[in-house]
Amino acid sequence: MSQFSIRRPVTVFMLIIALLIGGGIFALRLPVEQMPDMKLPYAAVVTSIPNATPTEVEELVTKPIEKNLASIENVDTIMSESSEGTSMVMIQFNWGVDINQATLDMRDKIDGVRGSLPKAANSPRVLKLDLNATPVITLAFTGDQDINKLKPIAEDIIEPRLERIAGVAAANMSGGQERLVKITVDQAKLQSYGITLDQISQALSANNIAGSAGSVYRGNTQIQLRVQGEYQAVSEMGETPIPVGKGSVKLKDIATVEDSTEDVTIISTFNGKPSINISVTKLQVEILFQSPIQ
Repeated sequence: MSQFSIRRPVTVFMLIIALLIGGGIFALRLPVEQMPDMKLPYAAVVTSIPNATPTEVEELVTKPIEKNLASIENVDTIMSESSEGTSMVMIQFNWGVDINQATLDMRDKIDGVRGSLPKAANSPRVLKLDLNATPVITLAFTGDQDINKLKPIAEDIIEPRLERIAGVAAANMSGGQERLVKITVDQAKLQSYGITLDQISQALSANNIAGSAGSVYRGNTQIQLRVQGEYQAVSEMGETPIPVGKGSVKLKDIATVEDSTEDVTIISTFNGKPSINISVTKLQVEILFQSPIQ
């Protein structure tokens, strides 16, 4: 090889130049991601058992599950945590293991131990640790208006537009409160009229319908018929008749109907102000790079 390089210096020089140019082209076209797809060999088994102490959870749930899972192939480490009402067994597999097949093996082992768990224990859940499901960015939407008035804008305009961007798998919104109509019945009046909650529910459903009612022909013209029976305002719900014997009573006479919002379960803030948060997760791509040379 050395003799060839000495005798053909121009050829060797051209080969080196070609390698440098080719390497530069491939390096420039090689995609780089801040958060690349990663398949970590981790999985967990989560089991809940209401009102059980940590000691009871460990003895009755965690240890039997650990014992069964220990016989799975390619297991590197088994860790567990037993807290009040919850058992979590975490497994780390060897690198290179097919995590999908590994979780199937875990489910088979869990089926074998399910019968020995306490009757109060809920069915164990096998979960994969998927970093690709972690949002790549979280957007905060806030303003001077009430946050519940801004929520329809985020839900109907911003979220759909984000989901149409190439490479976006999903956009999930949190924060704000859903609108609901709260009906508070007067128990004394219900008993005096002999009305049940099921009757009220059925009456509301029967008076809140909309859809096609078929079609009729007028000469050669076909006319589509639709039933428009949905409530347009909360006050209309109060006028709903509830059957009582041979007559009826209006809902507002036996209950209070008010426009309200659901209870707060999640609080989202941005710089101390209430906000609507939109988390964006990326689309997983199997092939990120293709050679430019066909």
